[in-house]
Amino acid sequence: GGLTVASPRETLFAVEPWLPASSPVEIDGGPLDARFRVGGSIDQPTLISTVEWTHPVVAGQSLERLAVVVDGAMDQLLWQIEGVISSTAWIKATGTADALQSSASGDWEMRLDDLRGFPGELGELPEFDIGGEAFARGSFDASANELEVDGEIVATDLSTGEWLIDGVEARFHATREAIEISGLEGQAYGGTFEGNLDIATTGSSVPVEADFRWNDIDIGSLPLAVPAEAAGRVDGSLHISGPIDRPEGDLVLAWVADQYDGMVNEIRLNAILVDGFLTVLSDEVELAGAVLSARLEAPLGDLALPDWLWPDAPGGSVRAEVEIPGFSSGPLVEMLDLEDVPARAEADLRAELDWDPLSPETPVVEVRADNLRLVHHAGELVAEGPVEVTLDENGFEMAPVTLVGPGSSIEASAVQVATTDTIEAHLRARLAPE
Repeated sequence: GGLTVASPRETLFAVEPWLPASSPVEIDGGPLDARFRVGGSIDQPTLISTVEWTHPVVAGQSLERLAVVVDGAMDQLLWQIEGVISSTAWIKATGTADALQSSASGDWEMRLDDLRGFPGELGELPEFDIGGEAFARGSFDASANELEVDGEIVATDLSTGEWLIDGVEARFHATREAIEISGLEGQAYGGTFEGNLDIATTGSSVPVEADFRWNDIDIGSLPLAVPAEAAGRVDGSLHISGPIDRPEGDLVLAWVADQYDGMVNEIRLNAILVDGFLTVLSDEVELAGAVLSARLEAPLGDLALPDWLWPDAPGGSVRAEVEIPGFSSGPLVEMLDLEDVPARAEADLRAELDWDPLSPETPVVEVRADNLRLVHHAGELVAEGPVEVTLDENGFEMAPVTLVGPGSSIEASAVQVATTDTIEAHLRARLAPE
């Protein structure tokens, strides 16, 4: 037999009153041509059918063409589907089905020669600004209550805005309850990255488990305004686990300069997120002949995050500390090629920052120099106590300090007058003739 339908939607509306149940999906689109032959016995019929549908629309998703071939007994049908989404995208699938048990299995493959705008070609899905091409293939098993899909995907020349990825490939396993992505590998900006991701698709609080690693990423080639001094290579890793709205994780970053200019050659950072509290630590960093270490602590509760992310995280100020024991200005002066600097400063430096996200305009910065010494050609001046500098909502203040040496002394202090935006400084010096 044969059947040609000029308007599948109108035909469905016409016959729907006589159907045992309404169609669960809406259909629309162009003409449909079907050819079929029924054979076998009454208790074991067979079916051979071909369907050619031009510009079909099913559940709001449109294609240019859909072709279906079915052949076999009702409990062992052989089927083949070919869908042309556009001139640059198609999908094919073949397999077997048991119409009596409402089950099917098979293999599938899909090609997208131009990712940009692809979802929009399907109809109601929003477009996204990702260029490139991709090919995917795999297998599936489906029944009335279960769905399991395995596959692998290869994508090349991916781009969004100014960001580029040379290539990426991955394997995946999906069910109604979870998606697992494994063997993720890619190349970008002169380096490589790899990872795995497991995410549940059901439940009120979706759990996620992810591990990513990247190596030899060239900072200078990123589409960012990076100072020349920051040019270098970055390695790192990221682990995330827990509910997607309350994730916990560990991030490691290592940066190595392309050219060592005597200032900083390497920086390593470790960030840890636990219970809505972020801690960032640095390894010891060689800085102009000294060693720097830093620490940052940030409760997420008062930060400007999406409403769904860590809604019950603790609030409070962001605090940072930087320590440079044994700092000497000599190497820094030499690197900056400064001439005619008559003295060298040496001290143990410590800086602290306290920033309240609810009052972002008024951070508090305190800098303290212990064991300060000013070394010059005739001797040295030593501070009798710490040098303390504070910057807050009231302005700038340097607490009184006295430096003494053989036959010499310096007393100094300074304060910014907030009402007049001026600095009042006090300096009293007695220097030996030499």
